[in-house]
Amino acid sequence: MRTPITVLMSIYNGEAHLAETMESVLGQTFADFAFLIIDDASTDVTAVMLARYAAMDRRVKILTNKYNLGLTASLNKGLALVDTPYVARMDADDISLPERLEKQLARMTAQPGIAALGTWVEPIGPAGEMVEASWFAYIRQFADPADIRKALLQGYSVLVHPSAMMRTEVVKSIGAYRTCFRYAQDYDLWLRLTEVGEPAVLPEVLLRYRVSSHSLSVTQLPLQMVGNVCALASALIRSQGRDDPLKDRKTEVDRDSMAALAEAAGAKAYNRWLEYCANGEYAITKQDMLFVFEKGIPAFFNDEMFKILNAVFRAHTDKCKEFIEIIEEKLSCIDEPQHSAMLKIKNAALDAINSR
Repeated sequence: MRTPITVLMSIYNGEAHLAETMESVLGQTFADFAFLIIDDASTDVTAVMLARYAAMDRRVKILTNKYNLGLTASLNKGLALVDTPYVARMDADDISLPERLEKQLARMTAQPGIAALGTWVEPIGPAGEMVEASWFAYIRQFADPADIRKALLQGYSVLVHPSAMMRTEVVKSIGAYRTCFRYAQDYDLWLRLTEVGEPAVLPEVLLRYRVSSHSLSVTQLPLQMVGNVCALASALIRSQGRDDPLKDRKTEVDRDSMAALAEAAGAKAYNRWLEYCANGEYAITKQDMLFVFEKGIPAFFNDEMFKILNAVFRAHTDKCKEFIEIIEEKLSCIDEPQHSAMLKIKNAALDAINSR
């Protein structure tokens, strides 16, 4: 009988937690799977450890990159070799609980319309200790396909990448991961997958997700934000019946492309960008605010944007004087209704300064 699942994992210098991760996958209650691992040119003892596991277990297959390609390219390299109906993602520092593959396979077999199936996750720290992570508690409310789609189109990646099982044929049919996304490649994938199939989440903890100050979601947060906004804007443009502006893009998305895509997509993409700033996840710059004042406010200003700008000012009170200087420059050369909007925004910045 044909093996139904390939577990796909990319690793770079992952010796610290590799043994625990490998044991969690190889110890699954459902044992008929291939475990394809892309070693992204590790320089520690990862290669030695992987070779040891491959010698002990025929399910382990290793592909070693000659040089570091990054996660997106490595996953695509692995996907090209996957010939099983399902592919399950795994990260090299997480832990799959024993029944994960069995339960995901049962759900996807029973519901052929599901394209991607995530699970609840339990956040753990570097030593495996339970840690608080409010985001993972928050996203447990999203299980219904319609709710997941809605959240995705609001800018929230509510499917946890290393918990996901996907239909291989569907992933390949949309071009797999897009190489212009070095970060947020999973969010872009979810947005495109859910245009051709159903997203779903098993409401059960089946993965322990390691939270670390060294993880990409922490160390590369500004670039994650850029990728997130670009993916969202691209999806919003597609939802409007327009051509995907990133369809044939090969170069990595950056802040300039984020700005152009947000302008093309509309207020929702702009507001998601500003939300990152309001949450303190991104250090907003003068260049950013110039772009908002010159492009975003004239085209998209509304109550929601004003509310978020208010939060931005309160998160960055040290920069409010600089923002006010920009606003005052704009006030001298704009007419109504933009003039009234700018005055309202200026007063909000002044209130933020006075409330310090």
